[in-house]
Amino acid sequence: MSSGKGKRGRGAAQACCGNCVSRGELRSVSDSNNDDSINESRTVSVSISELRSIINTEVQKALNELKSLLAERLDFIDNSIIDNTNASKDIMTSLVGLKVDLKNSTTESNKHVSANKHVAANSAPALDEAISLALNEKEEIEKKQKNLIFFNVPETESGTVEERLITDQQHVQTVMEGVQVDVTVMDVKRIGRKLPNKPRPLIVKMGTIDDKFLVLKSAKNLRNFRDSGEFRATVSIQPDLTKLQQKEHKKLVDEMKHRRLQGENITIRNGKIISLERNVSGQSD
Repeated sequence: MSSGKGKRGRGAAQACCGNCVSRGELRSVSDSNNDDSINESRTVSVSISELRSIINTEVQKALNELKSLLAERLDFIDNSIIDNTNASKDIMTSLVGLKVDLKNSTTESNKHVSANKHVAANSAPALDEAISLALNEKEEIEKKQKNLIFFNVPETESGTVEERLITDQQHVQTVMEGVQVDVTVMDVKRIGRKLPNKPRPLIVKMGTIDDKFLVLKSAKNLRNFRDSGEFRATVSIQPDLTKLQQKEHKKLVDEMKHRRLQGENITIRNGKIISLERNVSGQSD
C-alpha cells in the first residue's frame, strides 16, 4: 500500500513540475524586472535633471531681463532727476531775473505815476475848463439849430412892445413870400443894442431844421426884388451860429475871398468851401 502511495506522490510531483516554472526561471524573470525598473528610474532621473536645467536656464534668463529692465528704469529716473534739477535751476534763474525786472518796472512805473500825478494836478483846471466849454458849445448849438438871422429888416420905433412885435412878424412874412417857401415860423425877436438909423438883427425860429435849410437854400430868390425898391431886396439871411462857429465861419469866408481873387469859382455850403465849376463829363450826362 505504501509503495503505491509513493508512486502516486512522485507522479503528482512530476505532473506539477511539468505545468509550473522552475526556480531558475523565476529568478531570471525577477532579475529582468529589476533591470527594467532600474532603467526606468534612470530615465526618470535624466528627465528631471533636464527639466531642472531648462527651468534654471529660463529663470536665469528672466532674471537677466528683469535686471536689464530695472537698470534702464534706474537710468531713466537718474536722467529725469538730472533734467528736473537743471530745469529747476533754469526756473530759479528766470524767477530771479523776473524779480529784478519787476522791481525795475515798478520803480519806473512809480516815477511815471508820480510825474502823471503832477501833470494831472496842473492840467486838471484846464481840462475842466475845456470840458465846460465843450458842454456849453453843445448846448448853444442845440438851442440855435432851428434859428435864422435876418439882417436889414426895418425896425419901427413907435407903438408898444406888442405892436412892434406884430410889425416884425409881418416883415418876416413878407420876406418869406419873397423867398417863395412854405414854412412855419415859431418866434421872432430883435437882438443887440439899438443904434440910430440901423435896424437890429431879427432872430427867426423855424418850426423844423428842414425849414431852416429850405429858407437858406431859397434865400437867393430875394435878388428878384433888387429893382423893386422894397426892403426885402436888401435883406440877408444867415444861420444863427455860436461864437465859436462864427470864428470858424469867418476863417472860411476869408479863405473863400482869397481864393476867389485867384480866379476860383467857389462858395461856402454846410461849413465847407466847395467849387461851383461844373464837370464837363457831368454836363454831357
